Amino acid sequence: MPLESARRAVDCEETGVSFRLPSPFDRRLNQLRDLLAAAGFPADRKTVLTALIYAAPTDSSELLDIVMRSRTAAVREVVLGAEGDGDVVSIPRPTVGRPRRRA
Repeated sequence: MPLESARRAVDCEETGVSFRLPSPFDRRLNQLRDLLAAAGFPADRKTVLTALIYAAPTDSSELLDIVMRSRTAAVREVVLGAEGDGDVVSIPRPTVGRPRRRA
């Protein structure tokens, strides 16, 4: 599919992505979305993911380091606000169905 190189990437045709995340990473994604909303920029999960993909390092060793650290991270390192000495981190159960659009 040919694309104009100067076109805004977010305005291009969307491609479906279907995968499951471990629950701590899903929780963190929601927390990052909520941080944006608290800063006055209501965003959806897609917006957060596209920004993180855009900002990911293109140096293979840096990227590998991030991937390896994420694979060995403890729950308390992934979920925001879960740092500390506690033995249990409580994560809300995901809701069933499509989320409601935020205003």
